[in-house]
Amino acid sequence: MVCESNQNEKEAYAKKVLESYVKDRKIFIDTCSILHFASDKFWMHMIPFLQRYQNKVIVPLRVIEELEKHADSMKPDLAEKSKNSLKIIQQLICAGLVEVKGEKNDNFADNVFQMVFTKFRIEHKLLLITQDNNLAKDIIVLNKTQSVQGKPIYVKRINQYGFLSNFMWNSEISKNDKPTPNKEYKHEEELAEDEVFQICKAVTTLEDTRLSVSHIPTENEIVYTPRVPIRLESEVAVGAEGIIYTTNTPFVAKIYKKENMKKLN
Repeated sequence: MVCESNQNEKEAYAKKVLESYVKDRKIFIDTCSILHFASDKFWMHMIPFLQRYQNKVIVPLRVIEELEKHADSMKPDLAEKSKNSLKIIQQLICAGLVEVKGEKNDNFADNVFQMVFTKFRIEHKLLLITQDNNLAKDIIVLNKTQSVQGKPIYVKRINQYGFLSNFMWNSEISKNDKPTPNKEYKHEEELAEDEVFQICKAVTTLEDTRLSVSHIPTENEIVYTPRVPIRLESEVAVGAEGIIYTTNTPFVAKIYKKENMKKLN
């Protein structure tokens, strides 16, 4: 189907954009993005690139403290999501894919981001992932600072597909408030969230393509590839599609859940 082909192309493009950020930027993530409903998909997309380029997502200590506070919330959904997020972050720390930085006397997380980005934009290419519209504006404004010449700062949000998108700025924000894209990154301008995947008008039935599987491998089991057997070691992240494990190779392995195993046409 043409619609499915376009969808695959756009997903490939979104992965390429994500890879370009992981390749050479210091990446920071905010509390609201960690708690985003598509954060599991986001980590699934990120992990292979973080391993490939030996990069880490930096989580400020203040963000961890906010998550711990939310974990004790009287709101069951928020508490459950926060506890699960803390567990995933701990697994990613153990896998060397996330790093927690900060001091006990740091102010609120938003202030930490402003301080860090102001200080390090001279030496490093920086990316902030947040769902907070106001914080995004405050960080992007740093690109217009005349007294300090630094590298362009990027601020993105997690979209419903677990990829990164631009902010849909409010009408009162003028175009001049957006940073001038670095020439090196002109190809990275993302599609709007509702343009990443087109909505198909025709329904494709997939029930008959599901694979018959008798056993799903887990930790310390061996899986076989056309080249070599691979041992699944520790669990890194769990998403809607499956589970990612570290292995006895330089790469991670993604084991799909039984209901998501389908034949490739």
